[in-house]
Amino acid sequence: PGAGKKGEEGGKEGGKGGKEGDGGGFSACIAHLAAMNPSAIDLEIRSLDVSNGGAELVLFVTMLETELRTGRNFELIQAYLAAFLAVHGDILPALPALQEPLVRLRDAERQTWLKLKGKMQKVLCLVGTLSNLQ
Repeated sequence: PGAGKKGEEGGKEGGKGGKEGDGGGFSACIAHLAAMNPSAIDLEIRSLDVSNGGAELVLFVTMLETELRTGRNFELIQAYLAAFLAVHGDILPALPALQEPLVRLRDAERQTWLKLKGKMQKVLCLVGTLSNLQ
């Protein structure tokens, strides 16, 4: 436990000077989590400290939001979000520091989903057109 936390904190610091579109410095943490097996990821999510106003939870939510905005790893982020909500969902309303990051995450998820939905619609139209040519 704690490896993801270090990556998140380091990712946040790296995000201050990171380039636009590089994942805000959270890329290393995402790569670290992606290399882990599901039970290790679950352990990292369960190990996030809820004390100190939920500062680690804020970092995790910010990491998810930042990665969603890059347009990469949509399914991976959805899996992490589902696990995060399953573990910590009951305490989120009690942590005021999380309200704004959660709203930003929701907005990022909606924007990303709309883009993905638009791309899927284009593909479906193209497939429909091509299937009618035969």
